[in-house]
Amino acid sequence: MKQYCFALVIIIFLSLIIAGCATRGEVNRFKMQLDYLEASNASLDKKITVIDSLVRVQNRLIRQMHAEQLNSFVLLQEELQIVEGILRESGHQVSYLSNKMENIRDDIISSRRALGDTTLTDSLGDSIGVSNAPNPAQIFKTANLDLTKGNYKLAMIGFQQYLNLAPNGDFADDAQYGVGECLFLEGKYSEAIPEYLILEAQYPESEFTPSALYKIGLCYIKMDNKQMARKFFKAVKNSYPLSNEAKPAEQKLKDLE
Repeated sequence: MKQYCFALVIIIFLSLIIAGCATRGEVNRFKMQLDYLEASNASLDKKITVIDSLVRVQNRLIRQMHAEQLNSFVLLQEELQIVEGILRESGHQVSYLSNKMENIRDDIISSRRALGDTTLTDSLGDSIGVSNAPNPAQIFKTANLDLTKGNYKLAMIGFQQYLNLAPNGDFADDAQYGVGECLFLEGKYSEAIPEYLILEAQYPESEFTPSALYKIGLCYIKMDNKQMARKFFKAVKNSYPLSNEAKPAEQKLKDLE
């Protein structure tokens, strides 16, 4: 619009000069208007340039937001697949155990009938002490198997479930160490350290305690914190000199020097 006005003023100005009817004052006034329009056009061009730049930034942010949303959606899908796998595996185990219990029940019934026992009831499952409660030992065994197979997320869920069911169980220190191992093997060193420390605090007599302290030292090396790494390697060397980790810890101390 300003460009149109600018052109119109120029036409009028030239027409007046050609017609010879423009006074000096009018010429000066037209010149001032031309200067103003030129300045306005320059200012308008700068504003358009700024607006274009803002539009480009906005478009880039929109694309970035879409990319982040897509990434979050992919991560959510992965988590749902993990949960689905756990549920499917759990369903498979329940089905297998149910079938196993039925087979055992049928075998007992057949055996007692062969011996002439006529006191059988439909509640035989209850009379022989069959329980539907989850078996912590089996949960730990499955989690340990997942760990050896590299299914670290499933293994960690299993170890944590065992600790919830049997915090003072025979495999409690094993399970706590297993949680740290899953995080360590996934490269989540800052998350693995507190899990190893829980093992060292709650189960100081555990056979896994020297290994947990040694792994903390390795975590700090991965995190480029040599000072803290030395601290835990020294703890292994001084507190557990007869452990399998004592010599490797001593070698790490030499390497860090």
